[in-house]
Formats: sequence, C-alpha cells, structure tokens
Amino acid sequence: MSCLLPQEIIDLIIDHLHDEPATLNACCVVSRSWVQRARKHLFFRIKFSPLGRHVKQWRETFPDPTNSPAHETQTLFICHPMLITAAYVHTLLTFSCVVNLDVDTDLLNDQAASLVPLLGFSPAIRSLRLTFASLPNSQIFNLACSFPLLDDLALISRAHRHRHVAWKCPSTSPRFTGSLELRLMEGIYPTSLLLLDLPNGLHFTTISVLWLSDQDVGSTMDLVSRCSDTLESLEITNHLSDASRASTIDLSKASKLQDIVLRCKSTDARWIDAALRTMESDNIQQISLDISRHCLGQRSHPGWSAIDSLLDQFRTSHSVRLKIMCESVGWLRNGRERVKSLLPQITRRGTVDVVDYSCAREDFPGFGIF
Repeated sequence: MSCLLPQEIIDLIIDHLHDEPATLNACCVVSRSWVQRARKHLFFRIKFSPLGRHVKQWRETFPDPTNSPAHETQTLFICHPMLITAAYVHTLLTFSCVVNLDVDTDLLNDQAASLVPLLGFSPAIRSLRLTFASLPNSQIFNLACSFPLLDDLALISRAHRHRHVAWKCPSTSPRFTGSLELRLMEGIYPTSLLLLDLPNGLHFTTISVLWLSDQDVGSTMDLVSRCSDTLESLEITNHLSDASRASTIDLSKASKLQDIVLRCKSTDARWIDAALRTMESDNIQQISLDISRHCLGQRSHPGWSAIDSLLDQFRTSHSVRLKIMCESVGWLRNGRERVKSLLPQITRRGTVDVVDYSCAREDFPGFGIF
C-alpha cells in the first residue's frame, strides 16, 4: 500500500539529506516529484576542473540547457583560464542563477586570459573571489561592476603584476556591503585606489588585508575610513620588515568596529605593542593575535611582556584570543600550558590556541603562501 505525503513534507525530508550525495542520487530514481528537490542539493556547488573534462561531461549529460540543473547551482568554481574561452564559455553561461563565483586563473601564463565572457552572466551574484597571476585591474573591476548585487569581493594574487591598464570608472557600482579580502603580492595600494573611486562608495562590514609594503598601511587606513560607518571586523596579516610602521594605525573613526585579528610574521615585538595600543577602543569586543612561536621566542623576549602588560590595560569586557603557530611536537603538546604560565593575563582574560605548523595555510592566511 502506497503512502502519500504532502510535497512539503517530502521536500523537508530531502533537505535533511543535503550532505549525502549518494542518498540524494537514490532519491532521484524514486519519483519524479523527488527529482527537483534532490537536484537543488546535488548541484548546489559545481567545480569545473582545469582540463575541461568536466565541462564536456556536463554538455553530454545535459545537452538541452532548458532541462539542465545549472539553474540550481549557487556556487560555481572555474579553475582554469582555458575554461573562459569560446570552447567552454557557452556552457558556463547557462549557470545564470549563481550567487557565489570563484575564478582561479593563477598561472604564470594567464596574461592572455580574459574575463570579458563572464561579464554580468549571472545578475544574482553576491560573492566574487578571484585568484590570479597577471590579470590587470581593468578586467577585474569591469567584472566586479557587472554584478549589481555584489557584496563580497576577494582578490588573491601570488605574482607581481606589470599590467596596470587604465580603467574608466563606470557611472554605477555595487554597494559592497559584505566582506573585502585583499592578498596581493604587489601590495594593495593600486587596487585600493580603484576601490576608493567607485561611485557608490564602500560599505564593507569585514576587511581582511595582507601588508607587504609601507603603502599598504596607508591604504588600509583609507579603506577603514571609507567604511567607518559599517566596518565591524578588521583582519591584518603583517609581513612588513619594519614592524614599527603599524604605529600609524588609527581606528578612532570606525565606530562599529568590534573584532580585530592581527597575524604577525615579524619577530619585532614593537608591532604587537604599537598595534594593540592604537587599537584600544570601547567598541572592540574581541582582539585575536595569531603569531608564530618564533615571534616571541623565549621568556626573555620582550614580546611576552608586551602582550601581558597590554592585556592588563584593556577593560574587563574585552575578549582576547591568542593563537600561536608552532612547528615543534613539544610545543604542540605543552604549548597551551606554557603560554598560560608566561602570560598570566591571558589565563584570566581570554583563550589560547596552539596550532600545528602544518595547518598554517588554512588557519593562518598569509603564512607560507608566498
């Protein structure tokens, strides 16, 4: 005897299986009424491989775009500039409901790559992440400004670019009310200038930057100032050789700033001291320090006393998280207890995480990447 359930109940059951692809595949052969809901989860994220093999398989499996599940895809990964060519781009353009777009052209020979075929292909896009080597800013910003609802922007480059083509700013631009991530080997200065010139302004709530030159400090302050009414979280990864440059930080205008994450690769404790002193504010609720053990060294290193004394100055409502990246098995096993004994204030005021060096790329963006 068959049991008939309302479609809403069936959809709810299938939704609970969203992370079980094998079960979702089985649901597709149970009933036609189950297919659409199962497809929503099966094709939520699509990643096309560098060799184009997956694109060919997609075309062979779904030759009719009108019956393709491409409209179910919310997150699309394009992992090679070759895929943004005439041979493949027609298939990519069928993904017209994508919300999150991730494009990776990070090859030494991506100078011939073009983002033009992707301009405005999905008006629903709210998040754009570009990883590249030599793409000029003109292409990057033309693509970003072609998505009117874009909130989040992440630009990652692991090569020095020499193609700064003149870019004509459009009459309108996205409002950018989400997150901004800039990790550029050449520094963030050229890119920040274009961001600051956008006609609709910047309204990011989260900013994450990598410092590689002195200009990056000033560019960060310009971005913070432009987003002073909306900024809630700031993350800085410091690779500057002169740590004292951080003393120029001024966050007094960021009235909504609550969380600060500082990642330090420098061995100069002055950066820790200067950064924490200038970032003290009644609005800040959490301060996170992600540092390598080599930044602090032995108990005699001034970094320990700098952190401990500054923790004592912060008001009691501050939450402090100290994350130390270590490469020694002994440190990994006993590090938390050792840190607490060396930093009495952190024991009473916050938490300590000791992280394996092998996790550096995931937990410490900016460490070991370049």
